[in-house]
Amino acid sequence: MTSKLNQAKQILNSAPHVLVTASNGFSIGEGINIFQNNDAFQKVLGDLIPKYHFNSILSALSYPYDNLLDAWQVWARLINYFVGNYHISPQMQSLKQLLKSKDYLIATSNGEYHFNLAGFNDESVLATEGDWGTVQCFGSHDNRQEIKSLPIAEKILAADKENKLTFDSLPKCETCGNILLPNLPFNAKYLKTVQSQDKFSAFLNSTISMHNPLTVLELGVGQNHPNLRKPIFDMLALAPQANYIIINRDHIVIPDSIKKQTIEFSGNIEDVLRDLTAPQNTF
Repeated sequence: MTSKLNQAKQILNSAPHVLVTASNGFSIGEGINIFQNNDAFQKVLGDLIPKYHFNSILSALSYPYDNLLDAWQVWARLINYFVGNYHISPQMQSLKQLLKSKDYLIATSNGEYHFNLAGFNDESVLATEGDWGTVQCFGSHDNRQEIKSLPIAEKILAADKENKLTFDSLPKCETCGNILLPNLPFNAKYLKTVQSQDKFSAFLNSTISMHNPLTVLELGVGQNHPNLRKPIFDMLALAPQANYIIINRDHIVIPDSIKKQTIEFSGNIEDVLRDLTAPQNTF
């Protein structure tokens, strides 16, 4: 383990460009598990569970509500709790230290907006499956913009607590009057789909064309996220100078063609990131 840590640390310290990919494993370390009926889920949505039969945050986000008033009642609670009450975690602190003064892009399937809230550059955080931290209009006009969701959620939550929540309480698009929705892939007009693909590809292509060492740091990405893994595999096969560092509790299957470029840690993300940012003499 010590030799792997030293090798990974040397690679990361000298890497001018780092692509971070993060998924559910990282979120769980941040205290949010969208798949479980846990204490946080009960605290936020417990009184609505009998009505909708939710069994997780994921089921609440994807539920087919009868109307947007019901939907926003749920979304506002999730946004207020997970966006409004965020406190930076030790693993996020370590990641910030690791990426300090580097050219980086964070591509994440996590929607809770924690990378942005932790202070990473918004332009360098790519939420490939959307986020709860912003809302947008899904109308057909061209000037659709992303708007911060927390102030909206707070107003809706306050109205709901006073039993004054009506359709007039919901956020409206200034251009067309449509009700704004969380920036999630509800339909084909979702803004992030094309943006995500373009930015992801542009970062990979630009770093490879510079002939500078690119390091990919994968944090808690499972086998069910090919959009975060297949482009990496394809790029590594064409760029033998690039490095691939994986931190995941579960064993990850890596193609034989890129195993020489790969360092894999099977363990807790917080612990490994802490070790990677520790002074050399503590190993």
